[in-house]
Amino acid sequence: MKIAAAYGRLGIVRFLYENRSEGNIGEALYAAAMYGQNNVARYLSALVHEKEGSDALICEAAQVALKYGYTELSNMLGCQRLQS
Repeated sequence: MKIAAAYGRLGIVRFLYENRSEGNIGEALYAAAMYGQNNVARYLSALVHEKEGSDALICEAAQVALKYGYTELSNMLGCQRLQS
């Protein structure tokens, strides 16, 4: 799932999440943020928020996106800690 997320393969990420138990959503979210994959990051952040109920992973992914120069993606992830 991590590799598919890094390459922006949203269909593959969805398939792996829905049909297999392979992969870690948090790692996939970091990979999507690191490589600027907006659509994949949006999908995975919604899953993380729904499953975990915590925005800690989303904030960490936003920091990764910011570190690699993806300011728009970091803003889209919407971490309150980074915006203050």
